[in-house]
Amino acid sequence: MLSLFVQSTAGAATLRIYRETLENGWQDYSSEGAHSLDSTDFAHGGSRSISLDASDDHFVFLAPPEALQTAPYTHLDVWVNGGATGGQKLAIGFQRSDRDGGLCETVPLEDFLDGPIEAGAWKLAHVRLQDLGADGLPITGFGIANAGGANGTVYLDDVALVTDAGPSPVAGPSLSIDAAHGRARVSPDIYGVNVIYGDFNPLSKRGIRDLGATLNRWGGNAITRYDWTLSASNRASDYFFENLPEDGPHAVDESGLPNGSGSDQFVARNRSIGVRSLITIPTIGWLAKSRDFACGFSVEKYGYAPQSVDPYRTDCGNGVRQDGSLVTGNDPEDTSRCMGTIGGDGHCVAPAHQRRWVDHLVARFGDAASRGVSFYELDNEPQIWSETHRDIHPDPVGYDEMRDRAYAYAAAIKRADPTAKVLGPSDDSWTRYFYSGRDAGSDVYATHADRRAHGDVPFVEWYLQQMKAYEDRTGRRILDYLDEHFYPQTDVPLPFRCAGGRETQALRLRSTRALWDPSYTDESYIGRTDLTPNQVKLLPRLRTWVRRNYPGTRTAVTEYNWGALEHVTGALAQADILGLFGRYGLNLAAMWGPPRANQPAAFAFRVYRNYDGRHSTFGDVRVRAQSSDVGRLAVYAAERSSDRALTIVVLNKDPDRDFRSALAIAGFSPHGAIEVWRYDASAPTSIVRQPDLPARANLDVVFPHYSMTLLVAR
Repeated sequence: MLSLFVQSTAGAATLRIYRETLENGWQDYSSEGAHSLDSTDFAHGGSRSISLDASDDHFVFLAPPEALQTAPYTHLDVWVNGGATGGQKLAIGFQRSDRDGGLCETVPLEDFLDGPIEAGAWKLAHVRLQDLGADGLPITGFGIANAGGANGTVYLDDVALVTDAGPSPVAGPSLSIDAAHGRARVSPDIYGVNVIYGDFNPLSKRGIRDLGATLNRWGGNAITRYDWTLSASNRASDYFFENLPEDGPHAVDESGLPNGSGSDQFVARNRSIGVRSLITIPTIGWLAKSRDFACGFSVEKYGYAPQSVDPYRTDCGNGVRQDGSLVTGNDPEDTSRCMGTIGGDGHCVAPAHQRRWVDHLVARFGDAASRGVSFYELDNEPQIWSETHRDIHPDPVGYDEMRDRAYAYAAAIKRADPTAKVLGPSDDSWTRYFYSGRDAGSDVYATHADRRAHGDVPFVEWYLQQMKAYEDRTGRRILDYLDEHFYPQTDVPLPFRCAGGRETQALRLRSTRALWDPSYTDESYIGRTDLTPNQVKLLPRLRTWVRRNYPGTRTAVTEYNWGALEHVTGALAQADILGLFGRYGLNLAAMWGPPRANQPAAFAFRVYRNYDGRHSTFGDVRVRAQSSDVGRLAVYAAERSSDRALTIVVLNKDPDRDFRSALAIAGFSPHGAIEVWRYDASAPTSIVRQPDLPARANLDVVFPHYSMTLLVAR
């Protein structure tokens, strides 16, 4: 068998931070008066050390002269001495360059010591950057702080970033590919994102194209009140229920509206780079009344002491009193206007207004069959309107309202563009798949009177049955995709937070099993409740619901994110998710809060969509791919129709071990050298071409720890 091994970390490297004094331009931003860089009481490698008063909230913080890429290094070495007392407890963490504020992650320093901190004794803390979630990141410093325990001064010395070569590869799980079996089309629409251009999003038009995204969604809480005639929306509970213009990267000419609105710019820019558009159609009825600023819970008007206010507009509170009670009885017209009819239940319904929007989009860009807007989604997470948009819809949404709004708005969309596809119900979370917003109640779904009133049928299944009943009655399909949102419910930090330490990283990679594995009990409230199944198996479940209740409906997940976009485990999770979407036949997906262009998670997209910088892609016809241990090595394979190449993605989820694994290929005979492309933390800003493999069907390949490897066989 042919063996391939490429060392993932090149050569040893050391960067000294402190010895006698700070070196290499590092600077001191520690607690004033609680430390010294020139203590002569104890020293390890010379005559001086850093002293820290290990009491209260004192800390040492050392920063490089500019953001430092940790990729050449694997560990931070710190020698520690307990001074006269010993027994101190310290925590260590780092600060991320793209995150304001304090330490990103803290871990007990004793985790890296041989026993506790001792009086008068020097011990080496060999801190693995990976265990802090700091590997492969640009950082702006390290901090060591008191974490309780005995008081007294502690001493630190010979601080340096170092490189360990790591252990030799070990025998790993076996992998097999069978290109003749398990063949099915991979939908190109699973590689979607949520980017409203100009709305505080890190991805530009060029960035989306470079990522290889195929679809872009206009959605989110603010869009529930977007008025296309004004290009304005309301930020709802996300930001003090405030009206704001919802413009694109170019200022809107108000005299020309609705032409040139933010949504027009969104569609135009997507078309210019060949990305399909998904537009969220508000179905709540109430829309932002003007482009002028307004807010839903004025402190002065409603006379309350708020929990918080907009620091720039202090009359705008969050609608919650300091005692935690909600402000009620506010006037919806403070911010919004009903664009249709208010029924006897007090709810506004305005399908005609939204039909005119689709008419407008068709007039400007053509219908869906002519490269216009391809998809329309029935609002955003309507079952939590009573939370996110409670200033205009304080009543929880029930089964009947969800059905009736779908009938009204989906039919209006289809009349305006019969070639477009409609998605719904776009629920926010797992529990809402089984119950309505009305079922939550004060007993947290225990009674669920609304579900019981509808045959005790789980909400999603009932919703699909109602959509089928509409088609049976009218001969017209108005729902094309069963769409849901899903985020991991485990204790995994979500977007814009830090990657977490070793246990959190392992949980992140393990929790993708919720997407498919019937044996995986979700490690969250889902696995502990008797209100819903304990095994999510999301992708097979969606397909089962469709098959059982409304055959022919496609499946979609238009919001998801596993976090840690800045870390290699975020990249691995995202690559795993994209592979699973293809394997289990999901038809459409859009990642919420996609990564910045050079964050690791961006390379998960590129492995599938642009691995060589020339927009070469993973295959579009999936084939059978198996691993003897998917928890350590996951494998996905597909044939590329354009050139009949076989593409194989292998993910090593192990934090420590480089695996030497047998890879057997059946049903395909390589005729040329097999390309090898790899991404890991040793080169965090690129997918690196490795030495080619000869054309062989049986290989012995080394997959480095925490890495993504793509093989391309022709």
